[in-house]
Amino acid sequence: MIWIGAFAAATVAIWGYALAAKPKGVKMFFAVMMVSSASLNRVVDFLALRFRSLWRRLYALGTAIFLLSSVSALYLLSAGLVRDLSLRQQVETVTVLVPGLTVPLLPGLVAIAVTAAVHELSHAVAARSEGIKVNSLGILLFLAFPIGAFTEPDEESFRTAQRMAKLKMLAAGTLANLITAALVLSVAAGLLLGYPTSPTSVMIERVLPGTLASSVGIRPGELLLALNGTTVNSTASVSAFLSKSHPGQLINIATSGGSYVGRLGRGPNGVGFIGVGLSPYYIPRFSLGLSPGFWFQVTIYSFWIWFINLSVAVFNALPIPLLDGDQFFRELFQGLADASRSAKGGFASLAGGFWKAAIYVVEGGAIFLLLANLALSFRAMV
Repeated sequence: MIWIGAFAAATVAIWGYALAAKPKGVKMFFAVMMVSSASLNRVVDFLALRFRSLWRRLYALGTAIFLLSSVSALYLLSAGLVRDLSLRQQVETVTVLVPGLTVPLLPGLVAIAVTAAVHELSHAVAARSEGIKVNSLGILLFLAFPIGAFTEPDEESFRTAQRMAKLKMLAAGTLANLITAALVLSVAAGLLLGYPTSPTSVMIERVLPGTLASSVGIRPGELLLALNGTTVNSTASVSAFLSKSHPGQLINIATSGGSYVGRLGRGPNGVGFIGVGLSPYYIPRFSLGLSPGFWFQVTIYSFWIWFINLSVAVFNALPIPLLDGDQFFRELFQGLADASRSAKGGFASLAGGFWKAAIYVVEGGAIFLLLANLALSFRAMV
């Protein structure tokens, strides 16, 4: 509860100052605050211009990666739709990420903040490295928590820039999210044994009141090691053991906090029931004297930062209005149309018109796939 009090105090301080002092670059809309600063532009200029050659090569590669992300997103939506319709499986193929509902609250908010920050910073660096002016750069706060960031390029500067420069800028956010996802996954895999596919232990995340676990004094944060001498290192192995047990059976539960003896309760399927909520746990390669609870949080935050960065990178590449993918494909197809018209031959004008029309076909197809998957996912939920 300490962090709730700190969050409330920070909210009062930030919003109180903003309302009283009305500082330049701050705009407020209900519970959301937009904060832009010229110092952020100076930081971006330093990064973009100091390593300009590196950025230009990297973001050129980013345009190809962006196209692959777009194809991947369209394939995933198509495959999900075909699977649902052909096999009549009611599964969620698209899930809206809402912290506190579909994503753990604090890890979700942190992951979204990191995702938005690297995404928009990359847009700004790409723009400046290509000579496109950036009017403003800043962050979005929900109360006192950063939930996003924004980059506002100068419209005239963007309009008159070379087409390749525009494509690099539009693809830069997705590239940054993919790099962030890869880095987080690599660091977590380096710190934790078996991450992310082979858990090495089981964490007791919660203890249900009125159950065997609560009566014998098992506490959240302990690692579950063995049941009646049988080593358990995954939630599946715990389920397998309990499936062969019965209510009232005497059991010895070994955890990192000690051994507990008691009789199993009755589970939903008539089998033995301990009364704990379990999660996979990855043993750290170097504990550094830190508790299992700390390393469990590292696992949780690493997963959501990785997952949300990857999800945004793929989803943002869809050719759908308001997403970077839509502007990217409009610029790309416009370039192809212009190239077709400038070519010699009787079909030049026809080819130019084809590319102009192609964007609407691609947009319409992407919107249809997304809405169809959302509808089927909603049906699966209800």
